[in-house]
Formats: sequence, structure tokens, C-alpha cells
Amino acid sequence: MLNFSASAQTDTVSINTIISKTNKVLNDYPAEKVYLHFDKPYYAVADTVWFKVYLTENQNFLSGISKIVYVDVINQRDSLIQTLKLQVNGGTAEGNIPLSMDHYKQGNYHFRAYTMWMLNSNDPAYFNKTFYIGEAIDKELKTHISYKNSSTDKQEKIDARVQFKDANNKPYANKNVNWQVITSYTVIAKGRGTTDANGFLTISMTANQKAEYQLQKGELITSINTSEKDIINSTFQLKNAIINKDFQFFPEGGNLVAGLANKVAFKGVKSDGLGINAKGTVSDSDGKQVATFSAQRLGMGSFMLTPEAGKTYKASITFADGSTQSANLPAAVESGISIVIDNTDAENVAIKIASNDAFFEKNKGKKFYLIAQSKGVICYGAQTILANKEYNTTVQKNKFPLGIAQFTLFNESGKPLSERIVFVQHNNNLALALTSPVATYGSKKKVKINLNAKKDGLPVEGTFSVSVIDETKVPFNEDGASTILTGLLLNSDVKGYIERPNYYFTPGDAKKAADLDVLLLTQGYRNYSYTDIIQDKKPTINFLPEQGIEFSGILRMSNGIPVRKGALLLTIPDKRINMEGTTDPVGNFKFSNLVFTDSSKVTITAKYNVNYKNMTLSLNGAPTPSVSRNFSAADEVLNIDSTLTTYLDNSKKQYSYLHTLKEVTVKGAAVPKVSHKDYPALTGLSQMADHEISGDRLTG
Repeated sequence: MLNFSASAQTDTVSINTIISKTNKVLNDYPAEKVYLHFDKPYYAVADTVWFKVYLTENQNFLSGISKIVYVDVINQRDSLIQTLKLQVNGGTAEGNIPLSMDHYKQGNYHFRAYTMWMLNSNDPAYFNKTFYIGEAIDKELKTHISYKNSSTDKQEKIDARVQFKDANNKPYANKNVNWQVITSYTVIAKGRGTTDANGFLTISMTANQKAEYQLQKGELITSINTSEKDIINSTFQLKNAIINKDFQFFPEGGNLVAGLANKVAFKGVKSDGLGINAKGTVSDSDGKQVATFSAQRLGMGSFMLTPEAGKTYKASITFADGSTQSANLPAAVESGISIVIDNTDAENVAIKIASNDAFFEKNKGKKFYLIAQSKGVICYGAQTILANKEYNTTVQKNKFPLGIAQFTLFNESGKPLSERIVFVQHNNNLALALTSPVATYGSKKKVKINLNAKKDGLPVEGTFSVSVIDETKVPFNEDGASTILTGLLLNSDVKGYIERPNYYFTPGDAKKAADLDVLLLTQGYRNYSYTDIIQDKKPTINFLPEQGIEFSGILRMSNGIPVRKGALLLTIPDKRINMEGTTDPVGNFKFSNLVFTDSSKVTITAKYNVNYKNMTLSLNGAPTPSVSRNFSAADEVLNIDSTLTTYLDNSKKQYSYLHTLKEVTVKGAAVPKVSHKDYPALTGLSQMADHEISGDRLTG
């Protein structure tokens, strides 16, 4: 048996080439990550969202690459409604978003953060988070909706059961309700009904397979007559009204290899993005049952299977809701080699390289390489000659930083053959302690808290942010929280949505470690292409790191002619910043190297030019990545009124002084225009003035 660690000292050109080329790409094109720490898990209209930005590179050191970070706010219809451009200082930034009643309504919102440098990646590791915002001011209607669907061979039936209540939770009984379903601005279904004694109304919709897609893209809009004069509209998303299920299999190492005992992970997912538990059996093409499986958490689990060459395999699946489905397993490769990893030991990663008979006979005596990287650094490299069908070795975990490590097996030409990612846990988190000189405080008294951070018993210097909430008024699910650990160590390194990520980082046991390992078997990994690296294909750079806030554009006359040497003034009132600028010969202007650490409103004006009213000022916009369906849509809440009851009741008291004015109609006679007819002595003069001076020119 040959130990990989012992052979790691062998100097070969091929493995050195792979390592040196990989290191050069990782060093020349460092990866940035961004994490936002918010003060609350959710909000109400009229609140202010406060957050701190942490921008890191490679080994999660604070980044010195980019000095600008963008924060997008995207609504439930996947439309961009606001973008903040924040100055980064020492790898951090601060920002806030007032949730004004004019621009924000109750609903789900998606926050996305990134730098321009990150957009050079084919799969940018955006920071993504879904927030839901409730309405507490002048609330007249509370709703709760649930969907129930049943299907036949020809059509799908959806029953939407809606309850309507007033602000005091009293049902709107025996009220008329009109409803319609709108998709792409087209009404595809409509009807009317009357609520029962408890305020419930059941709305039934049907759709064939062709119309099902349109229905899921649409919205259900209800209009209830709460009184003779008042009608209140409510909108409900239908994208999760019809729940479909998907079930996939993921062989360890990437391929199902004939003749080998393969660990096969699986994942059951609903169309809303959330996992669904399932159990089932696996049968071969002869109808013989060869394996059973059962999900261990959130629809995920694993089982062992030794496939035979030439046979196919199918799973019969029973979901937690009783529905059934069948799915084919990936076809087994007749000649293959695979990485098998046991990550249960606290100090070492146990690795087995296993090949089947066909692969061994074809490749006996050839070189193979095992390389492991984590966070932009090659942490381990070894080579061997294939002399046995199975090799075992261990790699010390202290070679790796905390987080995900990627193990890749190459042949002698540098082609990746098998890959496995694992999470390396060191259990060396900072020891944080909060102390206060006073045990209890009176209402509205100033609270002083000391934060002490240590590692291995020694003080640690760092940058921190702390949010303080009353959990009786702002309850939340700790397992579902997004933390700096989940953001920088997990979400940013793997592809796809991760349900309840903080579960894997709260104090736990061997089961949580096993659940995390299964998760990584079912998730894609964001990494550089080794094939491109070996072939010297460098990443395409379309965006350079921004080093400061810059505003640029062009000043033109209303007829399109550029204004040469036009005077401009940039002001940031709350930062007391004033800058003068002048356009170039073709009307272009630029204000560069602006530095301010918080979100602000910026004004650029050309009003100090002669004839400024006939000028048009246009700003050059920053490249904005396209907005697709919310990456974290599975975190959206369907019934915000009931989900945020505790918080909104408190917000109602907090904002009791605010009221929304209903439509007001102001009537009055127009001020008569003065004319010559009002002054008989002027009747001989011309009706056309030689010059006119409007009153607004005289205002001070």
C-alpha cells in the first residue's frame, strides 16, 4: 500500500506544472466575497434598514482590491428598485435604506451585493438575502392564503383559500370579493364570491399543462368590499401554488463506477426550492431490489450501491406527503476511478482512491496526482504510480484553513478525473464575551456593554458589528439565519440555494457534521476550471477593481449639441461636500475619488450656466448585472401578516403617530390672468410685450 503523503516529496514536472499554474491564477485573479450584517431579520414599512458590509478576499482577509461595493434592492417581481454605491474603507462599509411609505410596500424583497471585480466570474458569488417587509401603519386588511392542488392526466386544479380580517383580527364576514389572475398584464381567469362567517373564501382555478406555466407566473388579485364605499385590493403570488417535485442522485467523486461500492447522495426538492423528505428503493434493470434509502434531513441523504456493468438502475420514491415518483440513477461508467473521503475524524481527512478492474488494466503503471485547494491556496499535492486498484491515505486538517476544501484527482496529462469537496472544521472560533457594569437597566436608560474578543486566550484585534434586538418582539429561527460564517464559509463557495444554513454552524454533534457532508455531496462547487488553467486560458477581465466613487456623464443642449466648458456643481449635503467641475470640448465630465463612508444623496447641477434650462445632463450608469429569478426565493414568506404578527403589533404602537392620508380633492377658482382690458388707460398699447419677465426669475 502506497501512502500519498510519503510520495508528495517526489519532484515531477507534471504535478509542479499543475500546482504552479494554479497558484499563479489564484494569485493573479483573487476572489472577492461580500457579506452584509443587518440589524434585524425583517422589517416594517417606515423602518430603516441598517447594515455593515464586510468585503474579503481569498483567505477571508479584509479585501484591499475593491474600494466600491454595490447593494441592490429587488422586489418580488424581480425588478430592480434601488441600488446603493458604497465606499469601502479597510474592507468594510456601512449603509442604510429608509423604507419610505412612498417606495416600499408589504412584500418580499431581495438584497444582492457585489463588486465590479466579482462580475468577471462566470458565476459571481453574490451576497443574496431575502427580506420580508410588513405593513403596520393604517392597516385595514389582514390576509392569510393557503393552496391545495390536485391533478389529473389532463389538468391541474388549484384551490386558494383566503381569509380576510380587519386590523383588530375580526373576520370580514359575508363580504363580496372579486378576483382575477393576471399573467404578463393579461387576465387569464376571474370570478367573484362571498366570504363565510369566518372571513374565508375559496377560489378554484384549473389549468391544463400548457396553461400551468402561465398560472405559476401570475398573480391572484382580490378586491374585497369592506364597506359600501371602501374596496381593498390584495395581491398573492402563484408561483408556488402548484408544487412539483424533483429528485436527483449524486455519486461521490462525480461518477457511478461499475464494480465499486459507491456512496450515492440524493436530494428531493419541491418547486419552491425547499427540501422534501422521501424514502424509496433502487432496482436494477432485471427488477431486482439492490438498495433502500431514506432522507436524513431536508430531503437529503445517502446510500451505498455497487452497480454492475451493463445494467441500469431506477429508484421508486415515496415523498413525505404520500405522493410517489420514479427516477433513473446516472449510468454507471464501465471504466473509472473515484475519490472516496471519510471526514469524520477531528484531525485528519481519510482518503481512498479506488479504480475498477477495467480502469486498472488500462492505466496500470501510469502517474496520477491528487491536489487539494482551499480559498485560493494549494494546501496539498501528491503523486503516485497506479500499482494497486485501491490506495488509502490521510491528510492532516491543519494544512487547510477553516472552510471548504476541494480534492481533485488528475491523470498524468492533467485531466481531472474525480472531485470531492469537504468542510474542514477547526472549532477555533473567537471567544466573544459581552459584559455590562450594571445587571439591570431602567426604561430608556443608556446601556453600556463591553465586547471582549480572544483567540487561544489572547486578545484579538478586528472589526466588529453588533445588533441588539428584543427577541420577544423580533422572534426568529436561528437555524435559518444568515451569519458571517454561513456567508463566507458556505454559501459563497457552493452553487445553489442552501436551506437553513446556520443549522450546520450552531453547536452540534456528529449528526450535524454528517448532514453537512451530505449537503456538500449534493451541491455544485464554485471553482476555477483546472482544464482552462492547464491550457493557459486566463480569465477574461471586463471590469477592473474600482478605487473610489466616480460620477461621469455628458452635458448637452436640448438640441443634442454638447456643451463645451460647461460649469457643474456636485453637492452631498449631509457630508458637506461641494465640488466644481467643467465639461471637456465634447461635453463630458467626471468627478473622481469621492470618499464618504455612508449612503448619501448626490446632486449634480448645471444651473449656473447661461441658458441652463435648455440643457440636459446625463449620467453614465455603472454596469448592472441582469436580474433573474430571486436566488433565495425559497426564503420568501407567503403570509407576511401572520408571520410577522408580533413584530407588526409592536410597530403599530411605534408608528402610531403616522397616518396615510386618503385621496383629497381640492377645489377652487383659477386666479384670473391680468390683461390690458383690466386697465382702460393701456388699451392703446400692443397686446404683444417687447420683453417678458416671469415671477419665478425674481424669487430669492
